[in-house]
Amino acid sequence: HTGQQLTRLTAHTRAVTAAAWHPDGHQLATGSHDGSCIIWDPHTGQQLTRLTAHTDSVTAAAWHPDGHQLATISRDGSCIIWDPHTGQPITHLTAHTRPIAALSWHPGGHQLATISRDGSCIIWDPHTGQPIT
Repeated sequence: HTGQQLTRLTAHTRAVTAAAWHPDGHQLATGSHDGSCIIWDPHTGQQLTRLTAHTDSVTAAAWHPDGHQLATISRDGSCIIWDPHTGQPITHLTAHTRPIAALSWHPGGHQLATISRDGSCIIWDPHTGQPIT
């Protein structure tokens, strides 16, 4: 426990605004004001995948408990669930009328909650991309 810098990850073109460790600890996702999310090997500093579909700042990211999906939220009001291996969006979740402030996976991975500055919390079915009513 030396407090020494182990790796410096630099590829975003604007401020980094989010970070989320993969459940196995071998990958790190970072989000940025540049609208992208980058998945890294934090041990080598290698950029593994760049996720680009948001039209505004990525403000948070959260890995599915099994590590096979990554969800990101943005000031553009959307939540995107990604396949981190292909870098492709799986589902776009859009129902909030204001920017999404936070997200959280259910521990079992079968639901995703998002909260927004519009005063709502939506619980989603990540398989259908639809709110659970």
